[in-house]
Amino acid sequence: YYKPNMRFVNLTISSVPMVLHYQSIRTELLFTWNADVSAKVTGMKEMVLNKYLRFEDHQYLAAYLDKIRLESQRNINEYGFSQLKMVITFLNWHNLKENASERIQSPLLLIPVEVKKIKRLKEDHYSMKVLDNVAEVNPVLANQLRELYGIKLPDFVDLDEMKLEQFYQLLKGQIDAANQGIQLHYVDKPKIKLVHSVAKQTVSNYRRRVRKTSGQFDSYKNISYSYQHEHYKPLGLEIFKQRVEPRHSYLEFLVNDDIQLNTQHLTGSNTNERELFEMAESDNNPYSWDFDLCNMVLGNFNYKKMSLVRDYNQVVDNNVPNKVFDALFSNEPKQIQPHHPDLNKPEDWHHVITADPTQTQAILHSRTGESYIIQGPPGTGKSQTITNLIADFVARGKSILFVCEKRAALDVVFHRLKQNGLDELCCYIHDSQSDKREFIKNLK
Repeated sequence: YYKPNMRFVNLTISSVPMVLHYQSIRTELLFTWNADVSAKVTGMKEMVLNKYLRFEDHQYLAAYLDKIRLESQRNINEYGFSQLKMVITFLNWHNLKENASERIQSPLLLIPVEVKKIKRLKEDHYSMKVLDNVAEVNPVLANQLRELYGIKLPDFVDLDEMKLEQFYQLLKGQIDAANQGIQLHYVDKPKIKLVHSVAKQTVSNYRRRVRKTSGQFDSYKNISYSYQHEHYKPLGLEIFKQRVEPRHSYLEFLVNDDIQLNTQHLTGSNTNERELFEMAESDNNPYSWDFDLCNMVLGNFNYKKMSLVRDYNQVVDNNVPNKVFDALFSNEPKQIQPHHPDLNKPEDWHHVITADPTQTQAILHSRTGESYIIQGPPGTGKSQTITNLIADFVARGKSILFVCEKRAALDVVFHRLKQNGLDELCCYIHDSQSDKREFIKNLK
């Protein structure tokens, strides 16, 4: 389920100019999967977002892009990889088995990108670099479609070998084979009226939040009389003059060109709101799905743990025998045999860092060959124990693989090993692509 919020930037909406009439908007200038954008993504070219997005109309853009860029950098520092991606295709669909009336908007194809901020004297520029032209199929959505309708999608789509039209035909064939009566539509032309309405609403919501955060009574501070001192809140007639009474009549506005009409006291047309509501509701057909190329979104998508689910599914589908997998997911109770290693022979220890008796017992327990878990709150010496575990395995001529979710924990253990001269025996990998050369060098 994708819900628009401050964690994402809708590039298509942000490219809409805030003009008075939506009929004057040229569709080729919007940020969609058109010939220009598709060529740059497929060719892994760098795009200057200021060329495509309307920073002057969408004042929130710079702040939102900075937030996304900094969050991506934090993920690199903590986990060793970025989760910043651009959605090039959305799937608008319905769950017919649970809530058929609910329209679900889900990212379908995602491209890894990198956003940089370029300082300029007049205004800052933002560039977006496409890191790979192999699009990833949303694993969460693919797993859901597989369970609900038996639709099997590939994990990745190479845009050099398969165009989006071909992937659309592949998905359409899978949907037709499900025999649910679902029609999949290829949407490559934006609905200008709807997109313009969403853009206006987005800008309006942002301005409303800015007014709330700037202070409730800021607009009353310039009034020099008849106000409450603690809040500068105007009283009586002054509120009427400022908020209700028109400055000029409508006829006077038509005669004199130098007078601007005060529209604060005017209400909007109910007809326009009714048209927008009917337009949005008319497409809510549970058997009409959209393969949407006109809604491109930038953001950090946090589904890194889905790679484990993909590995588990591969083991189950291929019936791969694995003792560790069987031990973890077996329904039979595990037979635990108590073992008390001999702690009275320090000459057999290979500690490189001082350890207390509990840590020493945990280290020596690894020599039994059994699987076990070391658990403890922060500050109890888990990283020291891991360092001594690695040293103990190396001293006994064994290899050990240390995997951690956060990059900072890897850095701490590697630093401790380096302090004791064991860094030459380590192969330190953060990213499978950027550290490939160093990995091969260490093997040699």
